Amino acid sequence: MTAVSAGAGSTGAVREDGTLWTWGENLFGQLGDGTVQNRTLPAQVMDGVTAVALGGYHTAALDAEGTLWM
Repeated sequence: MTAVSAGAGSTGAVREDGTLWTWGENLFGQLGDGTVQNRTLPAQVMDGVTAVALGGYHTAALDAEGTLWM
């Protein structure tokens, strides 16, 4: 892992290959997987990520080109 962040009930991690994986509470779609299902196992949601930050109801990711995704 190159980056890890935790929000109120969810977690995100960036692997060395730049993929972003999220899991945990997802009531507001904060995991970024296109659902509102809670996840007990990590699910890949993005490629090309360099940094991640999770809050109470959001996930923010910075990609290799410097674009911020929320």
